[in-house]
Formats: sequence, C-alpha cells, structure tokens
Amino acid sequence: MKAKFFPKKELKGHIGFYPVLNAEEWDNLPAVYKAMEWFPVTIMNGRDDKHTVEYVEFEVVYGEPYKISAKVKVHVQEVQKILFCYFKDAQFHLHTISGVFFENGDYRRARWLQDTRTGAFAVVTYNGKVVGRQGGYGGFIPNQIKETDDGFEYIGYQEGKNRCHYEHLNPFE
Repeated sequence: MKAKFFPKKELKGHIGFYPVLNAEEWDNLPAVYKAMEWFPVTIMNGRDDKHTVEYVEFEVVYGEPYKISAKVKVHVQEVQKILFCYFKDAQFHLHTISGVFFENGDYRRARWLQDTRTGAFAVVTYNGKVVGRQGGYGGFIPNQIKETDDGFEYIGYQEGKNRCHYEHLNPFE
C-alpha cells in the first residue's frame, strides 16, 4: 500500500492514524480518512431495487454512572467519527455495530471490520455485503477524494456516484 496512507512517522499506540485522540490529530488526518462512502445494495431477493444505508445501529457499551445497556440509531454522516475517534471524557462509547437501517426502512444485522494496517473500517452486513467503507480501508479512496502527488484532496460531490460523506469539521471542537 502507498506510503501516503500512513503517518510520516509511526504514532505510538496507533494502527496507522487510528484512533484519533484529539483535535490536532484530527486536523492532521489526511482527507481520505475523513470521508466515508456508502454503497447501494440489493436487499430483497428477486428484486432489482437497490438501497443505501441511512442509519447505523450501535450498542452502548459503557454508560457511567448508570451502567446503561441500549441500542442507538446514528445517521451515516456521523459513523466515521464515532468509529475512528476516541473521546476520553465521553460518558458513552459506541463502537459495536449491531445493524443497519436502509432508506426504505429495512433492517439488516451488520458489523464493522477494521483494516489491520491503516485502522480504517468497513461496515458489512452479516450476509457479506459491504454497505459502507471509510477512506483508507484496504487503500480505498472515496469518490469525493482525489489522490494527488503528495497526498489526498477533497474535491466535493460527484454526480452519479455513491453517497459519500466528508467530515471537514473537527469532532473534538
């Protein structure tokens, strides 16, 4: 995989750029990691219609001081921040994906897979369909990102492409 997918120097305690621990690390993150693309998939047997994930279901795994056990629906636009950033002072940590809700209301059990070299991730249904992929996962470049000679650049919405979310705002601020 190309060197521009990795930090210039190894970050102690990180897999590639993962996890992002503070505002400075987020700001220094290559644009490719701030984008996540969502892929339309056929979800009903015998039908040709394709649907894209609208919400991802997470399990709350820690809730101080209440020891809460719950599931929450998160809009796809927030998913890459939730999975790629670690907020030390957060009262709740959402890192276990249990399912996805498609734009037509259908629900499928799902999980997330992490790239062991970059730390980036993909969201996959239990029948093996990749429904979302963060930039950097296996060298993936989302459709809103352009590879340049010295890194990556955000180029904006690409008509006719899969839904892609780019998060230029710092989630730590």
